[in-house]
Amino acid sequence: MISSATMVKFIKAGKVVVILQGRFAGKKAVVVRNHDEGTKDRPYGYAVVAGVERSPLKVTKAMGKKKTAKRSKVKPFVKIVNYNHMMPTRYGLELEQIKGTVSADTFKEPTQREDSKKVIKKLFEERYQTAVHIKCNMSRVPSVLNPTEEDIQLLLSAQCHIGTKNANTRMATYIHKRRADGINLINIGKTWEKLILAARVIASIENPQDIVVVSARPYGHRAALKFAKYIGAEAIVGRFTPGTFTNYITRSFREPRLVICTDPRSDFQAVLEASYVNIPVISLADTDSSLQYVDVAIPTNNKAKHAIGLIYWLMARAVLRLRGTLDYETAWDVMVDMFFYRDPEDIEKENAEAEIEEGDFAASAEAATGEWAVEGEATEGVAGIAAAADWSASRTTDWADETEAPATSSWEA
Repeated sequence: MISSATMVKFIKAGKVVVILQGRFAGKKAVVVRNHDEGTKDRPYGYAVVAGVERSPLKVTKAMGKKKTAKRSKVKPFVKIVNYNHMMPTRYGLELEQIKGTVSADTFKEPTQREDSKKVIKKLFEERYQTAVHIKCNMSRVPSVLNPTEEDIQLLLSAQCHIGTKNANTRMATYIHKRRADGINLINIGKTWEKLILAARVIASIENPQDIVVVSARPYGHRAALKFAKYIGAEAIVGRFTPGTFTNYITRSFREPRLVICTDPRSDFQAVLEASYVNIPVISLADTDSSLQYVDVAIPTNNKAKHAIGLIYWLMARAVLRLRGTLDYETAWDVMVDMFFYRDPEDIEKENAEAEIEEGDFAASAEAATGEWAVEGEATEGVAGIAAAADWSASRTTDWADETEAPATSSWEA
């Protein structure tokens, strides 16, 4: 138990505390008035606090005004709490209007307490609406970063919005709806927002070589290598060696400032080691992915080769545009097909077909030469007889010239 003498140093008006005991245990409250020395009725240190008994519920854009107003309501409470029954936090809340609503006479009559609750409720709801408005404005990106119609068509054609039948609790905010066959559909708008956020994080790294792209999934090998090539980062594809980020004795030891993963499940060793050394992690996440130790999750289909390649292509293009090396109005000359996974068997088939075509061409050339020679030998008619006669005549004449002279000389001798 913490003594009241120790709590005097921390508890003051405007301090946010957590109630430890009683009906409102675990609830947060703000100190309105503090009494360090106590009073005759309460000879101990205590404070008058105003807290939130029931917080506002989640609100979405699809909800109507009545439902939004109903779910945005706050249920407050006003209570006198002993110093030993509260724990101070590092947060503060400056609401001067609350101090005038709560006084020593507030707890004498129930009607006065209800009136003070109404005023506190109004102040808390206004504070909540202001915080929500600020949060919404912060999440908006400049118009130049908004997706074009072509980008949306690419995301849909690559099936980036197709999730799985299972859904993680932390991925529920990125799910648009559930189809009749049980497949969860990902919100493309959320995908684009997180993709731009990840690109802004990547572009903020001064040295691109301090970024490591990890992909143990085969479908992400080619995309990770191409992405690392165009942004100047380093890629680790295939098996991730344990200790790459934590054990400096290993040959593959790295000290990156940012880690980008393709799948939080297959790349969990890299994500775990990054959490040990406080390295931020950006990862592609499906509806069933675990977001443990992941700082920026890009909701997308990370099981299809076209979806993975397209997301890496879009992220690389966004990074180059943010760095200023690529103009927003001009298209990127690198095709998205370069980021797609290619099956080794298909590559071997293409190479074999190319070799067969080359062999066929050589064989056809030889056949054409052979046919020309055969046609010359098998020519019939006057030209053929003339050619044969010329050849035999030349040969007979040569032999006669070579044999006549020595024969004559021998008989004469």
